[in-house]
Amino acid sequence: MSLLFKITYGLYVLSAKDEDKNNACVINTVMQQTAVPERVSVTVNKDNYTHDMIKKSGCCAVSVLDTSTKFDLIKNFGMQSGRGGVDKFEGYKTTYTKSGIKVLTDNCMGYMELKVDSSVDMGTHTMFVCSIADSVTNTSKFEPLSYAYYHAHVKPQPVAKPASTEKEIWTCVICGYQHEGEPADDYICPLCKHGKVDFKKSI
Repeated sequence: MSLLFKITYGLYVLSAKDEDKNNACVINTVMQQTAVPERVSVTVNKDNYTHDMIKKSGCCAVSVLDTSTKFDLIKNFGMQSGRGGVDKFEGYKTTYTKSGIKVLTDNCMGYMELKVDSSVDMGTHTMFVCSIADSVTNTSKFEPLSYAYYHAHVKPQPVAKPASTEKEIWTCVICGYQHEGEPADDYICPLCKHGKVDFKKSI
C-alpha cells in the first residue's frame, strides 16, 4: 500500500446547491489551511456533479462525519451520481445552512458553510480555497470518522473468490470493488472513480 494511505484523513459529506437542486458527495480532502482568517481547502474530483455546482455557485458546505456512520451512507453519497435526478438526501435527517444548502444532521459532528475565495486546477480535481461563513457543532458521543477507521470498521471487506478462479482479482482499496484481471492503466473504478493506482492484486 502506498505511503499516501498512511496519511491521516477524515471523511466528509460535501454539499452544494444550484438553484433549487441540492446534491452532495463523500470526500476525504478537507484541510484547514489558516486559523486567522479561518480558511480550509476542499478538493473535489471534476467528474462529480457537486464539483460543477460549487464552480457555478461559489459556495458549499462540509458535514464532518462521525464513527456512527454506516456504509450505506457512504455508498449513497459517494458511489452514485446526482446528475440523473437522484435525491441523495432522501431518508436522511437534514437541515439548511444560512444560504440554503442542505446538510446532514445525523452521523456528523457538525457542519461548516464555506465561501470559495479561489481555486487551483489539480488536473483530475479542483482544490477550492474557502473562507468559513458559518459553522454549527453538534453534540455527539462519537469521534470524527477517520479514513483509517472507515477502512477498518465501516467498509465491507472484499470476499475473495475461490482459488480456482483463472483470472487474477484486483481489488480497489478505496471501495472494495473487484475487477477480474489487471486493470488497464486508464481504468477507472465504476463505484468510487479512482484509478488503477488504487487497485491491488488480491488473488
